[in-house]
Amino acid sequence: MASTYVNDLRLEEIGTGDQSGSWGTTTNTNLELISEAFSYGSEAIADASTHTITLADGASDEARSFYLKCTGGGQACTVTIAPNTLSKVWIIENATSYTLTFSQGTGANVAVLASQVKMIATDGAGGGAVVYDLLTDVNLAGTTVYNALNDGTTTLTSTVAELNILDGVTATAAELNILDGVTATAAELNILDGVTSTAAELNILDGVTSTTAELNILDGVTSTTAELNILDGVTSTAAELNLLDGVTSTTAELNILDGVTSTAAEINLVDGITAGTIAASKAVIVDSNKDITGYRNLTSTGTITAATNVTVSSDIRLKSNIETIDSALDKVKEMRGVYFDRHDDEATRAVGVIAQEMQEVMPEVVVTDDTEDKHLSVAYGNLVGVLIEAVKELSDKVEELEDR
Repeated sequence: MASTYVNDLRLEEIGTGDQSGSWGTTTNTNLELISEAFSYGSEAIADASTHTITLADGASDEARSFYLKCTGGGQACTVTIAPNTLSKVWIIENATSYTLTFSQGTGANVAVLASQVKMIATDGAGGGAVVYDLLTDVNLAGTTVYNALNDGTTTLTSTVAELNILDGVTATAAELNILDGVTATAAELNILDGVTSTAAELNILDGVTSTTAELNILDGVTSTTAELNILDGVTSTAAELNLLDGVTSTTAELNILDGVTSTAAEINLVDGITAGTIAASKAVIVDSNKDITGYRNLTSTGTITAATNVTVSSDIRLKSNIETIDSALDKVKEMRGVYFDRHDDEATRAVGVIAQEMQEVMPEVVVTDDTEDKHLSVAYGNLVGVLIEAVKELSDKVEELEDR
């Protein structure tokens, strides 16, 4: 059987009965070629649109080198690595003045720009072989030291001091260059660190001359119509608040933004409806007919009082999987009614249940809010169904006793 060179380094694999008396020489050559695969070498690229690098069989070849410097050239060139069954890793330095695109088959290629270095790999998959860019999406854990960065167009030379703006170390005015690419003054840093700011500092936000009054919208100080400039960069009127809710607004509606006492009209900012008159001591949301409409959730930290009725939609057309509550009397017997004092209103003695206890008996009536503390509340009205069935069960027991 004749020798073959089918391995990825094109080493001679001696066939049975071959190389009589030359095994030592061939083996030494193979060892030298393995060493060559970890070395530095170069390849002269032709001044043409295509160039083929064919790794030699069983003989020294600089193209076998792990680090391969490509020289020469004269135009953009597609470099084909052969044979297409060769699977290997290279670090390619493009020392030409043009882009070199490395290919092996019909699969993906990798372009190495002039004066750049890339690590590539061929998969040796034959006609459909792929060339991979091995340093795409690299995770550089630990400390990475660099002299300059390049975005493909411009070299971005940085100093260590410029990183201060990221980690809270004392920064210099020059560090702002990393944000906007222009010379900055120390005063501009005020808008970032809460130091007293000047009107000029707003330029970092919208690029136009600003007034001190415009800062009010940032820090909750009483605001003027002019402050709306921060939204669109031009002189604004109160009507421009329509950008928020799509309806005609008044200047008073700004109160809802900065925590000042609000009027009913201000509610327009939230729900886009004309609000009715409200009493100074109340907090309600109404439309032109003084009805609450379109709200899915209403949260109150005080007492909610209704002049007539509070109802909950219970139409059978809105329900499915309806079942009569069983063992209702047993469930009621497991419930505990309590007196208690609320931490936020200790002056008023209250009566009710404990939500955590109700979770164990009737979890369907316990609701968890979306606050960080995940407070629980009880839908007391929903307990009526349980009480109805409990009374019916108790009534049946009384009738049984009477029949005896």
